Amino acid sequence: MPRSRQNMKFAETEAHGISFNRNSVLEDGPYVTWGRGRKNVVRELDSIDPAVPFVMFEKDGKPIGAIINFACHQCCLGKYDGYSGDYSSILSKRLKAEYGSDFVSLFLLGTCGDINHVNPDPNIPIPSDFYVYMGNVLADAVLEAVKDAKPVEGGLKMISKNVEIARRIPEKELVRELLLKWQNKGDGFMRSRNLIHYEATYNNVTSDELIVQGIKLGDVLISTLPGEVYNAIGKAIKNGSPFERNIVVENCNKYCGYIPNKEVFGEHDDLYETALCRHSCHVPEAGEILRDEAVAIAKELAE
Repeated sequence: MPRSRQNMKFAETEAHGISFNRNSVLEDGPYVTWGRGRKNVVRELDSIDPAVPFVMFEKDGKPIGAIINFACHQCCLGKYDGYSGDYSSILSKRLKAEYGSDFVSLFLLGTCGDINHVNPDPNIPIPSDFYVYMGNVLADAVLEAVKDAKPVEGGLKMISKNVEIARRIPEKELVRELLLKWQNKGDGFMRSRNLIHYEATYNNVTSDELIVQGIKLGDVLISTLPGEVYNAIGKAIKNGSPFERNIVVENCNKYCGYIPNKEVFGEHDDLYETALCRHSCHVPEAGEILRDEAVAIAKELAE
């Protein structure tokens, strides 16, 4: 009886018009989250990453599954009351329709701590089923790009490192300063509540042990990071990697809140993702520390 032939192929395409940087720079200087509808917005604070890298798995020449990566928050259903696979479920259904019901899609979320589906232009409506459109855009991109997918050569290897990341301490004077700063803000109650909760539950934990991994799948590198990571960090890992084929993934191994890049912290900062609380408690340098570790792992795996 002949053996079945199994192989992997890699391709990378792009998807546009479905992801946007949700942070903005205002005329008078501050960086703010949710710039949509504000009249004094100058520009988006940073860019996005439209890349859709994927690995297609085949058996006897037939696609049987795929690892697909894209950077955009999976929270596109608004006030939906229930559970949903969001836009990646639409992508999965489209690929099953193309390749059969047994086809398995593994969707890996790219670094999208500051990226979501909300177009900052208030003149462009966002329909409640926009997630369906997003999934179809991604599916169209994958189904077109797979025609030019190239073989993945080589075996499997993984390196995992534990990294100690310091926390910002909720000292009383800092807490007081932030509560005064936020008292007249639109989301001030939420920020204040989150900060007070963090202060009340803080038990002198001054650092967290976080995990950074590199997974070498042939000549494809999958870099994994904990938490909701700003896109600038993910792009910096790709730029620093010696691999030509890269997939960078967030929210792996341990949830640790938002990890912005250090440039957004400072007097100009009025971002939701940097507001001190349990979900944003690490030092401003955390993102760069994790980035450097991921690049170091990539170089070690390339040797």
